[in-house]
Amino acid sequence: LRDAESARALYHSSFARGAERQAALSELQGSMKTELATARALALQVNSTRDAIGATKTKIEEQRVKAAVASVVDGTDGGGGGGGGGAVDEEEVRLCATLVQQKDAYRGQAAELKRLKAHCAALQARAEAVRSAADAEFERWWALMKAQHGMGGGGEAGGAPPPPRAAWAEESAEAADDPPAAA
Repeated sequence: LRDAESARALYHSSFARGAERQAALSELQGSMKTELATARALALQVNSTRDAIGATKTKIEEQRVKAAVASVVDGTDGGGGGGGGGAVDEEEVRLCATLVQQKDAYRGQAAELKRLKAHCAALQARAEAVRSAADAEFERWWALMKAQHGMGGGGEAGGAPPPPRAAWAEESAEAADDPPAAA
């Protein structure tokens, strides 16, 4: 009971309430880790789809330039940029259809990513609330145990106990990563 780390370990292993709090926090951190991994993968997918949209737009523009050059070389009007009279360029139509599909996919992925980010933020807030409640409960328990065992002075050096999160900082650092930025 002299130092916070060993007292916290005793609290989590020997007392039901401490074990419940630790289990709840671990479960939340596991869920958050899974959701963050899913969000990262989806963010990569959104970025890839956005890049594909840009490439398709470039191909459409190249196709239009090619058709305009061909119409000048042939001496035909070319339909005035698709305004009528010219032949329909099947490749451009195919590329435009692909572009529409890619944009629809992008919108769906972006909406799902936004939902996942909100869910991750909610999990993070819940984990923080559980952690704060567990810290406060542990501090009360530790003070009571020290008083019962005649150790009223505090931590190892006789001063105030270390901040309650010191023991959990390493455990939660990996799960507390920020969700990926939207594409």
